[in-house]
Amino acid sequence: RLSQWLRDESISGTVSGKVGAGLQKNAMTQANAFISLSGVFSSAGQSVRIENGTLRFLWDHRGLDSSLRIVLDGGGFLSGKITSPLPPVMNMPASGNLNLDWNELNLFILHPWLPRNATVSGNSNGTLSAVWEDRGIASVSAYMKASGTFSFGGRRLGIKSSSLKIDWNSRGLRASFDMKPEEGGKIRGSFLSHGKPRLDLPDRGEIRADLKDFDLSI
Repeated sequence: RLSQWLRDESISGTVSGKVGAGLQKNAMTQANAFISLSGVFSSAGQSVRIENGTLRFLWDHRGLDSSLRIVLDGGGFLSGKITSPLPPVMNMPASGNLNLDWNELNLFILHPWLPRNATVSGNSNGTLSAVWEDRGIASVSAYMKASGTFSFGGRRLGIKSSSLKIDWNSRGLRASFDMKPEEGGKIRGSFLSHGKPRLDLPDRGEIRADLKDFDLSI
């Protein structure tokens, strides 16, 4: 049933689990869940099999403690935690922390966020942590390594290795990247912005890049 909310993607499989909640005077006093799943996620003609996934969730007067772990066919995995010190409400908590770790994660799952006519394939390892306050993002930090292929408008770029580091807080965004194409050469650069953290790219900023022996025929 989730496929009806997806753009050009589809998901199939099964879910099992238990969900519980406590209510008192029209307020939620606690909520808990344990859910397991398996299936296939497909996008842009590619698919990845979820061998098994688990979601654990407990939210009471001591705060929110939830964890997620997804193991993919071939050994890749994604694990994460969301925590908050706030008691249960009928919405996302106003403040909290998000932590993610992944290994050998198939890059094509990024397809929903890519421009149309763009595809990406390959694998990635990395970590991400974020803090939100008053339902706004306070800080984000991430580090990722990846290799694979990016295609757009009939052009193909093979990436032998790449890395991306992001630190974004109230002082602004600082990002650095390093990429080695399969055809040889190297690209190294940075992106700076004074904008505060948000869910999309900042409105303005400054990008710098150094190229060495980069093949212009790409």
